[in-house]
Amino acid sequence: NGTLFAEGLSMMIVGRLHHHYVCTPPPETTTKGGFSSAQQNTVREFIDTYLGADLRLETMAAELGMSPFHFLRLFRHTFGIPPHRYVLQMRLARAAALLRNERERTIADIALTTGFASQAHFTSTFKRHTGQTPASWRNGSH
Repeated sequence: NGTLFAEGLSMMIVGRLHHHYVCTPPPETTTKGGFSSAQQNTVREFIDTYLGADLRLETMAAELGMSPFHFLRLFRHTFGIPPHRYVLQMRLARAAALLRNERERTIADIALTTGFASQAHFTSTFKRHTGQTPASWRNGSH
């Protein structure tokens, strides 16, 4: 039994030394209670890719393999705002850029491309957030 005990003890010591001194890749960086950096990138890319589509909480959560409740909690902790508001901000930012850079496109086309249900909904939301209508934004300075 003494030999068996010594071998077990030796293996435990070797395992412990291996665990502490062997170079291992650093763990994935996470914000305590939030998404890891890889998850943040996945979420950002997913939203950017499907910005013009109907982005539902359930769809975004499924992309990361999470329940909607857990996704919502982590999203708020990581980005400081709920997913709906984040998506809206991204849609407005893209719409503002399109209004200035693609003047040949109609406002209705830009509204639909960026995920708004209608030009009227886009116009009222854009004005509420920027203080200008999309047409004024396109033609004036901000």
